[in-house]
Amino acid sequence: MNMRERMATIDANLDDVQAGADACLRAANSLNADTAQFDGLLKAPLLRAVTQHLKHLLTSARDQRIALQELRQSMARLRQELKLPKRRAIRPPALANADAEAS
Repeated sequence: MNMRERMATIDANLDDVQAGADACLRAANSLNADTAQFDGLLKAPLLRAVTQHLKHLLTSARDQRIALQELRQSMARLRQELKLPKRRAIRPPALANADAEAS
């Protein structure tokens, strides 16, 4: 695997992590909306616990987004230093190669 392929693989993994972070944020926003609908129906201790967990979830999602942005910026700087093109399609290895690596 050459450097371009490694960088493309890292970019793909960052995209996957970004998708997971976005899904986490959507879930937190959904939970926030659902909790607001049940305000008054939930007992105070339960509502406080859900609200506290929601705050932690939103903070975590924000931190993930910031970390991903920093990673993408670092990747862009590294790509410039290595003078690599921004992106290249990732193709799976040939079946013969994949079988040999698995053995």
